[in-house]
Amino acid sequence: MCAMPYIFPSFKIWVQNNMVFFFVSIGVFLVTSLVLLCCTSVRRSYPMNLIALAIFTLAAGYMTMAVTSAYDVQSVLLALCMTTGSSAAIIVFAIFVKKDLTTCIGIAYVLGMTMMFFGITALVACLSFQVTFLYTVYAAIGALLSMLYLAIDIQLIMGGRQFELSPEEYIFAAMQIFLDILNIFLFILQIFGKN
Repeated sequence: MCAMPYIFPSFKIWVQNNMVFFFVSIGVFLVTSLVLLCCTSVRRSYPMNLIALAIFTLAAGYMTMAVTSAYDVQSVLLALCMTTGSSAAIIVFAIFVKKDLTTCIGIAYVLGMTMMFFGITALVACLSFQVTFLYTVYAAIGALLSMLYLAIDIQLIMGGRQFELSPEEYIFAAMQIFLDILNIFLFILQIFGKN
């Protein structure tokens, strides 16, 4: 989906001029996320789970397309290549490392909450005092934290650790991996992208 604005320049202009669809996709994304995360009956019942996951993926795809349309194509390709390489390396690392990263879930949660508060502070500082380098610092920390989340989620899926996902939770697992990699991509794009 992210390639469409670059293949069809008129579509890129349309996406950037019709931000209402971006906000609708955010709403659909949040609703389907909450439904899939909170409603076990939806998440585990076929074909409802696949339909909800498809809607979730399309909403996330449109959101990502709208965001990437603000960047030049070289920045998007650079972020894509860096995300692919780093994700592959993290997956290999998570599979073969002896350390049980699933025991670090609490630490990852605290780091995520800290990052959220840092993000709010950085937003206020950037808007009030024009301290724009904080966007880059925030994106770098976010990319590293998303990489940690990806490694933990891979080990949760692989099993054989202190914590593991049930095979019945394949929709939840797919969502987690998708969101981890999407966040890595968006943070890398924020670091290296040129608007």
